[in-house]
Amino acid sequence: MEIHKREEYDLNFLQSLIDNGIEESINIDFKAGQALSKDESKKKRNI
Repeated sequence: MEIHKREEYDLNFLQSLIDNGIEESINIDFKAGQALSKDESKKKRNI
């Protein structure tokens, strides 16, 4: 199954991405946890 078509993701699956060196693509984009925070003070800004 293609990554972007999965309905659920668990820690084992995410760890397998790391262990297998899966790179970002048009279908998957890795983000730091802070990037998903609703707290604006925790987000890193690049200008």
